[in-house]
Amino acid sequence: MTIRMAGTFAALGLAALTAGCGGSTTARDQGIDSHALETMAASVWVDPDGCKHWVIDDGVEGYMSPVLNLDGTPDCV
Repeated sequence: MTIRMAGTFAALGLAALTAGCGGSTTARDQGIDSHALETMAASVWVDPDGCKHWVIDDGVEGYMSPVLNLDGTPDCV
């Protein structure tokens, strides 16, 4: 479980670093069943510290980003 989460965080970091490299403004799943991420349903995961994260699980691939308050701070209880 920890290895999978570490891989997810590494993938998110790589995605964040390369987000400005392409000409497209639409984030796309790059797997076999490639499609726009906006078409996927996200759920909310609350980490052990009480912070909320948007999570999309696409089988082999997974995506996660923090839920943010209007001022840009993480939404934590």
